[in-house]
Order: sequence, then C-alpha cells, then structure tokens
Amino acid sequence: MRYLEDRFACAASCRTAATLTARHCGTPAAEPSVLRALRCVEVCDSTARLLGAEPLLDPEDDELRFRLDWCRTTCLDCAAHCARLPGAEDAVAACRACAASCARFLATLAAR
Repeated sequence: MRYLEDRFACAASCRTAATLTARHCGTPAAEPSVLRALRCVEVCDSTARLLGAEPLLDPEDDELRFRLDWCRTTCLDCAAHCARLPGAEDAVAACRACAASCARFLATLAAR
C-alpha cells in the first residue's frame, strides 16, 4: 500500500513542479536559470509519465531508481537557482516537495 501511495504522490509532485517551474522560472527574464528550469520541467514531466504508466517498471530495475534520483537532484538544483527570482516561491516550494517525494519513493523501493 505504501508503495502505491508514494508512487502516485511522487507523480503528482512531479507534475506540479513541472507546471509551476515552467510558469515562474522558464521565462527569458529568468536567465540564467531558464535552462535549469527547462531541464527540471522536462525531467519532472518524464518522471511523472513514467510513474503513471502501467505497468510500472520493475521496482528492482535500476532505471526506475536512476530516474527518481535524477528527478530529485534536478529539482533541488532548480529550486536553488529559481529561489533568486522574484515571484518564484511557489515553483521553488514545488521543486523541493518533488525532491522530497522522490526521496520518499526511493526509500520505499529500498525497503521492499
């Protein structure tokens, strides 16, 4: 049960981070954070799609763990850079929440 909860919470966090990052940090005025923001949007979106796919990759598969860790580190990097932008507080919070969700799901996978 915990596995499914963490899986869908992580997917939802990834979608939220992708949306808010694109809206608040992916604008030309946000240079040089724009490339990091766009990478974050891409990574979060692809991770959300992966987590929402049926069937999900085997939890023992290294690709799933790699993708979750990649999303986690990308979100932390994006949050650090977008934190300097006025009005990007929601995007920064979403990126940090996504990183935490990915970390929780990784911990759940490790405990299986």
